[in-house]
Amino acid sequence: MLMTIKEFRKAIIETQNPDWFNNQEIELSFPSVDFKNTFTGLPSFANYLYGQLEKYQKLEIPENSNLKKSHRFFESAIAVTEGFLRDKTIIEDSSTLDAYWLQVSGNFQQNGNKLIFPADSVETEFILSLEAFNTNTAMGAFRYLTKSNDSNFSSFDVLNGYLLAYELRMRDHRTIKDLIAKERKTISNLKNEFAKAIPQSEYDLNEHLIKTEASVKGYFNEVEAYKTDKEKLFADWFINTKGDFESFNTYSESKISELEETYNQKLKLEEPALYWKERGNDLKKQGHWMLGITLILVLISVASLASILFKTPTDLYSSFFSGDKSAAIRWSIIYITILSFIAFTVKQLSKVMFSSYHLARDCQERYTLTYFYLSLLKNSAVAPEQQQLIIQSLFSRAESGLLKDDGSPTMPTDIVQSVLKNK
Repeated sequence: MLMTIKEFRKAIIETQNPDWFNNQEIELSFPSVDFKNTFTGLPSFANYLYGQLEKYQKLEIPENSNLKKSHRFFESAIAVTEGFLRDKTIIEDSSTLDAYWLQVSGNFQQNGNKLIFPADSVETEFILSLEAFNTNTAMGAFRYLTKSNDSNFSSFDVLNGYLLAYELRMRDHRTIKDLIAKERKTISNLKNEFAKAIPQSEYDLNEHLIKTEASVKGYFNEVEAYKTDKEKLFADWFINTKGDFESFNTYSESKISELEETYNQKLKLEEPALYWKERGNDLKKQGHWMLGITLILVLISVASLASILFKTPTDLYSSFFSGDKSAAIRWSIIYITILSFIAFTVKQLSKVMFSSYHLARDCQERYTLTYFYLSLLKNSAVAPEQQQLIIQSLFSRAESGLLKDDGSPTMPTDIVQSVLKNK
């Protein structure tokens, strides 16, 4: 579907180089009617082509007419011009457009243009009137007007066409007055059409400019609104992000400090905690050994006492009831001395055993307290006073229990002294 001249002008405004399209000069000539004109700008050229095509469409040229080629020429010229406009819209370089247009404009400036007649020419109306009268006569006139080399006069009708065309050219035709009047009428019609076209063109141009201005204003308003909206979104995003980042940074620095403090405390307390754990295990083993030795000594004491009770020598019993009690006293002192040493040993071993168990429990508590303290540092804040209290508890002196209630064992001389005092 062909464009209107209004759409054609609008399309030129939307090109990348509208000045080139509006200032390009196009030469067009039709030698058969002595027509030669230079159009400035594609809109002027297209306006002429649209006008000629419209007039040919009104004439309703038959398919076998000698003017059918002229009709098709204007259709092709419009199609080529519109195609050039559509294809080269995005090209901005003038030299490139010149090169493309040179290829296209050859279609309008060929030697075949001598066979083309404008729709509003006298020759066109003359040929149509002859075709309505006699096609052979019209063919002869067409050959004469186009200066065809074919001089074959196959009939007198063809010759008559030559003669009539000659008279038209020489203006000696018997109907010359009518032709002159028709020419004047044609010129008047052209003037009227031109006069009508100018206001319409100005109206179309003004309307297009008004719409363009409104469209540009609307576009600028949309751009400004879009810019304002994006600036507001960016400002909001920046403020929120800044606050979130500061909070995250503060939290991260605090967390890093806490972890560093926890790690430092762990480095300080890790070796003592491991020492307490290993020392606690060693003390438990030591307590178990002391318990075993104590039990063995107690069993030995019980076994020896039972042996003495059941296997006492008869001399020992007889010495108690005889006048000489020296043997009984001697054996009693020996047995009591042995039992004293065993009792003293059991007592010391029990002290070492309970001290080992006590110190092992203390090491276990210190080990547990150490990791509890590290857990508090990791998960919550610990006041300096509390930290000092915990550190004092971890590294305070432990009571072994060995120095309490210590006393010397009961020796045989003590028993003798007590007996002498009683006497």
